[in-house]
Amino acid sequence: MPKGTILVVDDSFATITVVERILKNEGYKVITSFDGVDGLKKAYIDFPDLVILDLVLPALDGFEVCRSLKQSEKCKGIPIIIVTARKELIEGERERIGADDYIIKPFKEKELLKKVEKVLDKK
Repeated sequence: MPKGTILVVDDSFATITVVERILKNEGYKVITSFDGVDGLKKAYIDFPDLVILDLVLPALDGFEVCRSLKQSEKCKGIPIIIVTARKELIEGERERIGADDYIIKPFKEKELLKKVEKVLDKK
């Protein structure tokens, strides 16, 4: 039985492949999406335990996906970890869009797992 279900939304095949491998090796079920619109749909349908979300996405950016999920009655309790290459992402911006945490690319496997476990423990 999986530890939980995590939706990974990123436009980079390489990032999704790495994150999916890391999470599956730890016993999580992983759902993936390569754009914001599809990611939002999958969140509403699959109702994951956590969303790992890139900010720069085709169709609908991560800011809008995050805001939409946090404003949704059904999905507002799903924690969101932002994964971004934007080093200038500041704490206030993360809080403004409602994300629970963030991690800067490139990241180490242990760093990602620590963030995932920390956010899921709070749920």
